[in-house]
Amino acid sequence: LRQLLNRKPDICVSGINHGSNSSINVIYSGTMSAAIEAGIEGIPAIGFSLCDYKWEADFSQAQDFIYSIVAQALQNGIPKATVFN
Repeated sequence: LRQLLNRKPDICVSGINHGSNSSINVIYSGTMSAAIEAGIEGIPAIGFSLCDYKWEADFSQAQDFIYSIVAQALQNGIPKATVFN
């Protein structure tokens, strides 16, 4: 991370992926793995998923929600090393 950037990112936004990142699935989720690794580095993070497993799932329906959630997180802050799912 230090070789790519001259400072830590303000936030890590990971995803969006097919299916729910809940329960035991958090362990297997690449989306949540990225968010958790950011949290370990002290970077606030949010992992997003869409509870739809269809190949042709419409991820655009989540765009406005994700934008709003991330904007609020940046405006209000998330505690250091906190990971939301």
